[in-house]
Amino acid sequence: MIKLTQLLESNNPYDRISKAWKKAYSNLPKKLGGHEHSAKLFQSIKKELEKEFHKGVFTDKQIQTALFGKKQKTGMDSWDYLDNIMTKKSAKNEIIKEELDLKGKKAIAQSIYNYVFKKGIQQCKNMGDGTYVCHASVSFIEDDKHLKGYWWHKDIKFHYWNERRADIVAKKLEKDNKKFSNKNINNLIEDIIDGTVNGHSFMSFQGYFIDPYLKSLKVNENEIQKFNKYFLGIM
Repeated sequence: MIKLTQLLESNNPYDRISKAWKKAYSNLPKKLGGHEHSAKLFQSIKKELEKEFHKGVFTDKQIQTALFGKKQKTGMDSWDYLDNIMTKKSAKNEIIKEELDLKGKKAIAQSIYNYVFKKGIQQCKNMGDGTYVCHASVSFIEDDKHLKGYWWHKDIKFHYWNERRADIVAKKLEKDNKKFSNKNINNLIEDIIDGTVNGHSFMSFQGYFIDPYLKSLKVNENEIQKFNKYFLGIM
């Protein structure tokens, strides 16, 4: 399982390879020689690469070639060699998806909320009531060039309101007459039904919903998950 400290790491494989490589060397006992040094170094680098990426991303033979191959005269040569392997895997869609546990998904969600509320004030904040406009916030996260550099950005799904389904969704909401424990969610449903607001947009990361508008109203995470799971099913 990937660590929370890696959530905001760059998506650049070269940087991640060099980071793992340097850490492996720093963890190596200083007084080692000959075959023992080579064996310990191999195990240390393999371990750090698996921490940084996932188990099996590089074969033992590839790691050994990176370490001891004739063409690998410096550490940078080794990083280039492994980076080329990652590039080829990416082109063939062979990179294994990094699944996070619930704690990790919540950390991603909180990172996104913090980013919107800090960086998206001009684009997303409703200066009248202090809430963050849902459509603008979702678009802000999707288009932000800085966030696109993070490995997890590609796993975010953007659920935009479809104006062509406005009447269908409003009628479904009215028919279901579903009530939530949070009054702000119930008010949103009523506003969508009577057309006071132009629908609702939100995001999800590996099935965990992220809703800047409801979050800015201090709706708790459990209610955000319940509502957006329901709403996504009728959008």
